[in-house]
Amino acid sequence: TVTLDAVEGRRFSNRLKRHDFSIARAGWFGDYRDPTTFLDKFLTENGNNDAAWSNETYDTVLREAAGTAGTMPRMALLQRAESIMVGEQPIMPLFHYVSVHAFDTTKVQNLWPNAWHLRRLEQVAVTR
Repeated sequence: TVTLDAVEGRRFSNRLKRHDFSIARAGWFGDYRDPTTFLDKFLTENGNNDAAWSNETYDTVLREAAGTAGTMPRMALLQRAESIMVGEQPIMPLFHYVSVHAFDTTKVQNLWPNAWHLRRLEQVAVTR
């Protein structure tokens, strides 16, 4: 049996850090363009590993990937790590946020939509 317990944000964060939950809905935003922005979160020693999931092979594969210079061999290791994590399912991805950006590119220059929603407004030019 799971009892729903809605709490305010700070209390929720504290409970996540203490692993004081049976199941929780949380989110994570990839802040750089690399699979490790999601994969490193689940390293045993990572302070953001709210699931408290631990897998020695996963940790070893990610450490090996971190020391691998070649793109293809590194990505193969990251894919292996991802397969381990997905196989054990310490998380259950439910959805991914999507944004729609609409503007007239003939009138608005230097505005580049991106996943981080960062805008360099001092560079934007609008013409009539």
